[in-house]
Amino acid sequence: MCKIPRATSYQLQATPDAPLLGSLYLYLSERCNLRCRHCWVAPPPPGAGTEKLVDFAVLTEAVIRAKELGLGTVKLTGGEPFLRGDILALLRFLQLEDLIVDIESNGTMIDADMARVIGECGVRQVSISLDAARADQHDRLRGSPGAHALAVEALRLLGAEGVARQVIMSLYEENVAEIEPLAALCDDLGVPSLKINPIMPTGRGKMVFQRGENVAIEELIRIDRWIDGELNGEYKTDISLSMPIGLKSLERITGAPLYECHILNILGILADGTVSLCGIGQTETELNMGNIATDDIREIWRRHPILRRLREDIPSRLAGVCGRCIFKYRCLGACRACAYAADGDLGSPFFMCREAEHKNLFPPSRLYDAPGIEKCHFEEREPTRMSFRRSEATEKS
Repeated sequence: MCKIPRATSYQLQATPDAPLLGSLYLYLSERCNLRCRHCWVAPPPPGAGTEKLVDFAVLTEAVIRAKELGLGTVKLTGGEPFLRGDILALLRFLQLEDLIVDIESNGTMIDADMARVIGECGVRQVSISLDAARADQHDRLRGSPGAHALAVEALRLLGAEGVARQVIMSLYEENVAEIEPLAALCDDLGVPSLKINPIMPTGRGKMVFQRGENVAIEELIRIDRWIDGELNGEYKTDISLSMPIGLKSLERITGAPLYECHILNILGILADGTVSLCGIGQTETELNMGNIATDDIREIWRRHPILRRLREDIPSRLAGVCGRCIFKYRCLGACRACAYAADGDLGSPFFMCREAEHKNLFPPSRLYDAPGIEKCHFEEREPTRMSFRRSEATEKS
């Protein structure tokens, strides 16, 4: 049994040139027991070679040090996080440290005992992947017969323990028709949130795009307006489509909070202890910045060249449509990891916004250079392409 360190007092030590580290994303396993067609990090299955996991004591020490930087929230994800054998000890440690904990899982390994411990540890929310109300369609997309039944049962068990739940749907062209049936299923299960994530062109998702199985931007915009204009009024669960704020309806922008990636306030720790921007470090290794087994996470956060460049150039030097968008200081260019995976450049435009601009679907009134729109006073220079690109990453890591 793993020994759980005692709760630790600390003194906040954020510096003027480094913002607060609000969240750590802990990728507890690089393995996954499903073979999802779209997975953005493409993890191998359990038993495929030897998995190197960072020591429990090293991981918890890094969390304690991160609290000095302002850490308040920890997300447990993967791969599949419940493949890590000491996850229960980690949950209890995080509870002792008074940290907010969220979990993302495929739900197939959450039984009654696991749900009970999750409830006892005060986890804020568990997000379960569910791509369709129809079991056959979910199982086909996830590459594993029976995955749907296990995910639905996990949602029931977590609900019985009073744990806040969310369903995350990965959206292909072929399961668009499942949005409303899935909303109805969420209502039946008492799940308060359905978050719909369009497939991204990273990891296995690249093949989804090459096969033309992704949802085109004009269809995504139509779905977004349908959800906000009709569907949300018919179901108790809150339904939202993940899409950059520049493409959202005015009602959604000025209404409920939107999901946004706070890239300047997060850090990822991979299963072996490698520090990266997020899980993208599993495939884009040039974005990795050391390892908590040998490097102090506080020094990485304050001084690593990749992070310093991000703070200097995001969002002021975003390229293309993202650099011209009036929401860039809020959106920060959406998913920078996806942008880097697609173009090898942390400053390149997000693929949805670029496609929307190409098809004349990006609202002109949301661009600085549109007629009648003037640049804000703090925007004194034209955005230029960030100099940190894939070819430079190895030298700076």
